[in-house]
Order: sequence, then C-alpha cells, then structure tokens
Amino acid sequence: MSRSSPFSNVKLVETLPDRVRVVLDNLLSNALKHAKEHSEVVLSATLETSDVPPDPWVLAPRQQSYLFRNFVPLEPARSTDWVHITVHNDGQAIRDELKLELFSEYRSGSAGRREVGASTGLGLSIVAMCVDRLGGRVWVDSSLKAGTEVGFSLPTRIHR
Repeated sequence: MSRSSPFSNVKLVETLPDRVRVVLDNLLSNALKHAKEHSEVVLSATLETSDVPPDPWVLAPRQQSYLFRNFVPLEPARSTDWVHITVHNDGQAIRDELKLELFSEYRSGSAGRREVGASTGLGLSIVAMCVDRLGGRVWVDSSLKAGTEVGFSLPTRIHR
C-alpha cells in the first residue's frame, strides 16, 4: 500500500535556500522589531501561475555586494510559476518618500533617526540584492491603516 506524502501538492522552488533564509531572517527581524506591542507578524506565501514575472512595486538594488562576488544571477525559466512571500506587521507606516530608498544601503524607515541599538540600514538592501540575484522581485507597501507589508517573488523554475 503506497502512502501519499503530505507534501505531494507542495510546489518546489529551484533556488538557493541559504539566500532565501537570509531574506526571511531580515524581513522577519525587521517586522518583529517594528511591530506594535502585542501585535501579530504574519508570514504568508501564495503561488501564481504566469508566463511573465510579477511586477509589483519593483525596487532593484544598485550596488554589488561581497555576498555575490562569485554568484551568477539566476534567471527565471520562460514559463514558470511564481511564489509570492510577504511579511506583514501593523507597526508605524513608512512614509512614501522613504519607500523609494528603503532598499538602498544605510537607509531605514526611521527617517535617519539614530538611536542606541538602532539598525544600520543594511538589512533591506541585502534583501533586495538576494532577491534580485535569485531572479525575483521585491516590494514594500505601507500605510497607517493597513500596516507594512514587505514581499518578494521568486520563480519556481530557473533557466539552466
């Protein structure tokens, strides 16, 4: 008698797991750090079937990091599905003028306020570089009413 695996319907993603872990670590730590007290941080994933890459608010990194010195960028296969992963919190909204620079090095949603123990502003630039090199897209959506959602999309198949 053959048993079906509980993971038989799970869509696999051809990617580099260690880079995805870096992205998730940064997004989750930011969301937890900036969430309101006693609130939830929600991680969600959806699958979209599409022949073209998703184009939510695309923010591409402008610089090359030592993390990618010997890393050939992955390219999505022509007909591939896309996995969208988002991290949401209901913390303070990110002002519109900061959203455009949020994925640049040394930028943060705190508008330059430097407090003891404050971040360096490198986390989201690392996220953007990782996602870009994995053939994906990254975006942010933030408002006072809805909170902040940072997401990324990765192709399920890459061009080899």
